[in-house]
Amino acid sequence: MRVRLTRNLDKERGFVNGALGTVELVLRKDVFVLVTDENMRIFVHPVHGQQGPFLPCVYGSALTIRRAQKATLDFAVLHFDRKQPDRGYAYVATSRVRRAPYVALLGPTRRTDWLPVTQEEGQQVFLSSKSDSEEESSDCDVELASLAGQDFGNLAE
Repeated sequence: MRVRLTRNLDKERGFVNGALGTVELVLRKDVFVLVTDENMRIFVHPVHGQQGPFLPCVYGSALTIRRAQKATLDFAVLHFDRKQPDRGYAYVATSRVRRAPYVALLGPTRRTDWLPVTQEEGQQVFLSSKSDSEEESSDCDVELASLAGQDFGNLAE
């Protein structure tokens, strides 16, 4: 199972907020060994907070777009569950993925989801050919096929 740590408990050993890894060995129902993506082993156990003991981790199989900022991902499935997501969210999410063929869409998107937050003159934007007036989710789809084979590495920096 993929897990993301949620506290900075031991920075020297890699137990930091946001670290991702895979459960390698379960010792008890609330104690396990996590192998991070950097190949470090971390002993995860309950810690005490204001409301009692808790595990300082969450499921790591999904991230919000904000959480994925500054990350470089091998693949992503984008799902917009807000009725009015902020302009540029899909643009930001797609720029996290190394190569365009490894981006998939789940559910509807709007044209404005794919526009950068600030668009400079002459900047290339990957959009369908529909007009801005056809912005409803069900009417607009992005032509991901036109992105096939392009390297997004420079956008992820």
